[in-house]
Amino acid sequence: MLAELHCHTGYSRKRNGQPDGLHTPEQMVRQAKTLGLQAIAITDHDTLAGLKAAVPAGRKHGILVIPGCEISSSNGHILALGIDAPVKPGLPVAATVEQIRAQNGLSIAAHPFDFRRRGVGTLARHCDAIEAFNAMSLERIPNLRARWFASQESKPGTAGSDAHSRQAIGMATVRLEADSLDALLQALRRGRFSTAARYMPLNLAVADMLRKRWRPAAI
Repeated sequence: MLAELHCHTGYSRKRNGQPDGLHTPEQMVRQAKTLGLQAIAITDHDTLAGLKAAVPAGRKHGILVIPGCEISSSNGHILALGIDAPVKPGLPVAATVEQIRAQNGLSIAAHPFDFRRRGVGTLARHCDAIEAFNAMSLERIPNLRARWFASQESKPGTAGSDAHSRQAIGMATVRLEADSLDALLQALRRGRFSTAARYMPLNLAVADMLRKRWRPAAI
């Protein structure tokens, strides 16, 4: 199974309330299908609202939609996969991870050393896994540090596109053996996966930034 673990729809919002995703959940799922992916995690910022549209779209297109969220802890961002209820933002990392685990979800420290985008740094050790490659960390160094830290802490090192548009899906993916959501989460916990990753082309990153600034998100 080829899976995208980190993407945003029009339901994502920045801290100032501005849209942080360009396309609808349906459009993101349909693009995943076009690219030959079998699973996609919808990880909007501090909301599960997009899943109401994403899950039916997944059934329609034969794609496993991984319920998720990118949670704003008081120390930085944490991906929660496999949850079905909101996790309160603003809590410390350890408390956030505890809430995720209470739902049998998986916690992944998102871009932990990219402080421009609120990584949790060394507090990533509290999470179940560490995002060792984020396609939007164009400076490269944050990813190198994340990969090294995951190795030092004996944590699975995942990869994610951090896609904010359908064009950015599939830049960084994981491949694993799974036929269900539970099996996928178990494989991630155990580090039984491989990654295929490349950086977001600069022209695409700039184009997405400009589109977000001048065009309302579609939800």
